[in-house]
Amino acid sequence: TPNHELDPKSLTKLIQKQRGKPSLETIKELGGTDATEKAIGAALEWLARNQESDGRWDVKKHGGRGNYDTAGVGSALLCFYGWGMRHDQGGRYQDNVKRALEWLLKQQKENGDLRGGGRMYCHGIASIALCEAYGVTKDPKLKEPAERAIKLILASQSLSKGGWRYDPAGKKGPNQDSDLSVTGWQYMALHSARLAGLEVPEDSFVRARRYLTAVSSGKQGGLYGYQAGSVNPTMVATGMFCRQLDLVPPTDPRMPEGADYIGQRQMKVQNPDFYYVYYATLALYQHQGPAWKKWNDRLKETLPLIQKKNGAERGSWDPGGGHGGTGGRVIATTLSVLSLEVYYRLLPMYGFRGN
Repeated sequence: TPNHELDPKSLTKLIQKQRGKPSLETIKELGGTDATEKAIGAALEWLARNQESDGRWDVKKHGGRGNYDTAGVGSALLCFYGWGMRHDQGGRYQDNVKRALEWLLKQQKENGDLRGGGRMYCHGIASIALCEAYGVTKDPKLKEPAERAIKLILASQSLSKGGWRYDPAGKKGPNQDSDLSVTGWQYMALHSARLAGLEVPEDSFVRARRYLTAVSSGKQGGLYGYQAGSVNPTMVATGMFCRQLDLVPPTDPRMPEGADYIGQRQMKVQNPDFYYVYYATLALYQHQGPAWKKWNDRLKETLPLIQKKNGAERGSWDPGGGHGGTGGRVIATTLSVLSLEVYYRLLPMYGFRGN
């Protein structure tokens, strides 16, 4: 665009056009490989084999340590949609997607709550999936549930701090505490809602940006912590990606500071934290440049390498450290797939800029 300025509406149209799965040739140009595509294919087969008859994935059954079934279904749906599968069109996994969506809708409470006994993490992830499902298909049956899910997020935002915490709004209003981990998922859901054409008031974004600043540090303000006064890699990647959703350009001093920090903390080959891998992949893919090339070289080699190749768990990933371990094999696998689908799930917001 003229003067390298971005028109958000034009960007939205570009992303909406890029919904179909591209060719392998295009994927290679974007940074993927034949190995990454085969890894995704094997993972989707594992998900299809291990889907329960009611449409969900039993996270505890596969090593999870919490009530994460709505998060598991939400993240699995995002994997299938990233692969080009839909509930309203024929395809290999159409039935899997349809049953998962039906189960998720049955869990939603009247106030929009999709936690399913878990925390707001679950609600955020499930809301992203609902918004993307509606945005891709424009199925009218999904619009009202997606709107209710977003309404609960809006009602649960801390008015004093601007972020979100573990619990939704209650009779006394929203929780006034916040942390960046929960906030990241809610913020992504609000942006997904806008992308799908749903109305989201601007003041909610303004408050969330204020919270991002409150938990930032570093010489340029490009480092982030779980809460104010701390810094850790996963939260740096989360904060950086949230800024990118707001179209903060890579030339902004905060962005290279975050990219350099993540670049010095490459993903582990043994027992990786898939939560960190997911957010770092999103952030560096948008940033592009040398930091992304170095990260991607390791990502596309390591994830296919450590994927289970044989037995009942073939196609999945062993639970890793951090939240990846808490969520068990389902969350570890879906976060890995979403990381490997980054080449076509998300359009680079600023274009490709060379190494």
